[in-house]
Amino acid sequence: MTTIARVLVVDDDTAVARLLARLIETRPYTCVVAHSAEEALGVLEEAEEPYDVVVCDECMPGARGTDFLAFVRGRWPATRSILLTGHASVETALRAVNRGQVLRILTKPCPAEVLLE
Repeated sequence: MTTIARVLVVDDDTAVARLLARLIETRPYTCVVAHSAEEALGVLEEAEEPYDVVVCDECMPGARGTDFLAFVRGRWPATRSILLTGHASVETALRAVNRGQVLRILTKPCPAEVLLE
């Protein structure tokens, strides 16, 4: 099986991050997990090539996912962003679209088939 995408999952909840990684790796994708925006930034900076997709939780200690994804968009414009949130609101959606230009906003819990679309 040929790998067609590299995915970075950013979630401070270890169990959620592990589950997302297992789901993602059922496809021809490789997946790396980071548990904070700071850790994710290190992963992105050390990568030889930009990641194809970043899946990021909105509520993490020290950083909003929307702010992190906006930074990623500015630095790695070809990287697509997916925001995960357990507390969906219009404000979060507007911030995600306007600042981070996210590809999708998904609510937790997210069905596997929706995440993998």
